[in-house]
Amino acid sequence: MTLPADRPFTEVARSREVLDFLPWALAIAVGCLVAASVLLIPILTHARRAGRDNQSTITARNLLPLGADPTARVNDRVRDAVVQFDLPRDLRPEQMAALLHDGDPERAIAAALLDLQAAGVIDLDEDDRATVRRDADTSGLSDFQQRLLRIIGGRNTRFEWRDWALGALSQDVASRRWHTGRPDYVSYTPRLYASFAGSIAAIMILFSTNLLLGGYWTYAIALYAAALLLLLLAWAFCYSARKRPNRTATGRALAEQLAGFARAVAATGEERHTDNWDAVRVALGVGDRSLRRLVRNIPTEPPTPPR
Repeated sequence: MTLPADRPFTEVARSREVLDFLPWALAIAVGCLVAASVLLIPILTHARRAGRDNQSTITARNLLPLGADPTARVNDRVRDAVVQFDLPRDLRPEQMAALLHDGDPERAIAAALLDLQAAGVIDLDEDDRATVRRDADTSGLSDFQQRLLRIIGGRNTRFEWRDWALGALSQDVASRRWHTGRPDYVSYTPRLYASFAGSIAAIMILFSTNLLLGGYWTYAIALYAAALLLLLLAWAFCYSARKRPNRTATGRALAEQLAGFARAVAATGEERHTDNWDAVRVALGVGDRSLRRLVRNIPTEPPTPPR
């Protein structure tokens, strides 16, 4: 098939070669719609069934204040989180945050820093800037907390920053079999697929726009339809990445107990006389401390050297 070239836009748009391709363009568009239905439904269904619990990065839905019925079903995969009046034993605040908010690592960092403050290992000033105490006892700290201390004290290497510290927490969670896998590892594959599909779609959109401006609108329709299919696939893979991994039976039981306790605290405003109560409240998602100010103590990358 020969395309007309070097002609005015209206002449190209009305040319026989362009108009003859219209049935094929419509067929391709319909085919892309069918392909989207065939491909997206199983991807989204799998992500929904085997996915990570739906959590808000601000306040988890299952931590909203209690309604009239304390056994009301919450909008979360932690189903029927009834009121609980005790916390699971032997859980650190960062582990509580990982169980309830595994998609929000900043909450785990903030809870761990407040726990370190309660243990007398670090000091936090009025702006929540952390400094390590020289005479602090660090013998009973977790590997995650030890890594946070290395970063705060400036004893980390050029590669040891926030992701390095969070790796210790993910390894701890994986070793306890609270999830079906490590959250920081499992979600990389669908993200890679999403990036690839999105990149190809962007290239196709640019090429289609160039064809449309040249008058080849029927060809542009077909390419736009294919690009839309790729964009939908990219979105589906991103959705799938956010939904994995799901909790195991043990992790779900602990999460339900934590969620039920948090609901009671949110409704009653109860204060427990424990040294690390602020850390526990932040971990459960019912604290009023600023996560952003606390987390800035743990940078994501080395600071840029001054010029």
